[in-house]
Amino acid sequence: MWSFRNDGRVPVDVRLAAFEPSTYEWRAHLFSLPDDGSVTDGIIDRAADVLTVGPGESFGVQFALGFGCAEFAGGSGTGIDSLRLDVTTLGLTRTVDVPGGSSVAIMTEKSHHPSAECDGS
Repeated sequence: MWSFRNDGRVPVDVRLAAFEPSTYEWRAHLFSLPDDGSVTDGIIDRAADVLTVGPGESFGVQFALGFGCAEFAGGSGTGIDSLRLDVTTLGLTRTVDVPGGSSVAIMTEKSHHPSAECDGS
């Protein structure tokens, strides 16, 4: 999980920006964090597509990667260390790449071949 804080003076609306199509599988969820920053199942269960984050408030992003329809040779993998967000402030939206502070990665020791359900397989 990555967490971010609105250090500005006005609320912002945050949503996941469009992600370039990929053959690997990924999921991300946005959720508000309490003042103490604790994360519980109840908080994650209330994940939203768009969050309004007030001044001084924080939000979290839970992110997961999977092999999906990607083919990987043994000993290879992929990962991300930033996230693209659409942030709206005072009616203006901008897309920002936000560093996550750590990497989310997947690796395989053996080759991974996509299932028959994948397009182009």
